Amino acid sequence: MKSSWKKRFIIFVMLLCIWVYIPDGKMEEAKTEEDRLKERPSATRVVYICRNTYLYYAQNSPEWENLVIDPDPASRRVFGESACVVTALANCIVNAVSVWDLDRILDMTMYPVRIDSHSAVNARGVRARDKFEIRNLSDVVRYYPLIIGNYAGGNNRSGVRNRKNEDFYKRVLDAYQLEWERNTEWSEAVQALKDGKLVIACSGGRHSVISSEGHYFLLVAWADGYIYALDSYLRDRFPLDREQWIEILEPGLLRFHETDASRIPVQSRFIVTPSTDRTVYSKALLDDYIARSDRHE
Repeated sequence: MKSSWKKRFIIFVMLLCIWVYIPDGKMEEAKTEEDRLKERPSATRVVYICRNTYLYYAQNSPEWENLVIDPDPASRRVFGESACVVTALANCIVNAVSVWDLDRILDMTMYPVRIDSHSAVNARGVRARDKFEIRNLSDVVRYYPLIIGNYAGGNNRSGVRNRKNEDFYKRVLDAYQLEWERNTEWSEAVQALKDGKLVIACSGGRHSVISSEGHYFLLVAWADGYIYALDSYLRDRFPLDREQWIEILEPGLLRFHETDASRIPVQSRFIVTPSTDRTVYSKALLDDYIARSDRHE
């Protein structure tokens, strides 16, 4: 008899674990991985630069900064510290194409893109059946850097397995049918910015005032001799920049004089021509996509 009651009690506890109580006494279904991700604060926003608007993603946005980005089980690298390469590309593409084309990346992956509150790659985190699978355009807009990271981490048909290898840039840019060129000539990069193009750039080495280990970011505009950039890392200071060559206009948005590029130093990597039908984002438009994402639309 005691054994029977014990079994019943265990079953009751197991069923109770499927539900959680909320303060008003009602019962609510346990949170999903999608719920856990979407309840986190976000640094994604629309910024205004030289009379233009740009959608801005930060690799260390609170909603994903601690997500594992490497499919290798031995790796502890997370998005916030290791995703500047994919975030720079995400910032470039989202501001270079029509939002209606943004989900084209989902056709390039080998498997559905599945993320969770612990991992941005399919191979790690919770069980596959419990992961949040990205399908809707609203979720693509909301989590685009994670999708790029998921692709670069091995979920692709091209054999790419290194998010720090620029070769995956070419495949993604080609998939969106964007005009691009690999470039290391600073004068050409400056002219490209004057012509309305985007430039993916980097800085690194022992003389860099940005990062000795290397850091990628997006140059978006030129005005009155100044270069304006979207920093992949959200910050309000550069401790190594003792000469203050870099001016932080607001966290994530910076500028520097074109003649100081060699001092920082900044190196051009890719010049990308935005499509003629690229989406011009506004706060209202971004808020609308976030609201749709919350409604699972």
